[in-house]
Amino acid sequence: MRDTTLKKWMPFQALTEQGTYLSHVIDYHKRCQKPILSEEQQEEINYILTNYLDSTLIINYYDNYLQTVTGKVSKLDVINRLITINDIKIKLDDITSIVLKSASF
Repeated sequence: MRDTTLKKWMPFQALTEQGTYLSHVIDYHKRCQKPILSEEQQEEINYILTNYLDSTLIINYYDNYLQTVTGKVSKLDVINRLITINDIKIKLDDITSIVLKSASF
């Protein structure tokens, strides 16, 4: 009796495996190439990072996908080329754009 009940539910198990495979395929197709920044864009990012003064920043960065984070910079590590915002460490080379949202008073 036990063998028949296991065989009865086998097709549903195959569907969950297909679901995980399909989610991996969809994630792979969502990936994009890292954008190449012009010299002007790099200078603009550098200018904002040197003059942000406790302002809220909107940072777009590349991490296999284009992602966005908004918040205040908690640490700027020039030696390791990392910026920490909202407990997320971002490589300075992965930043694609920065927008100065507001200043805090």
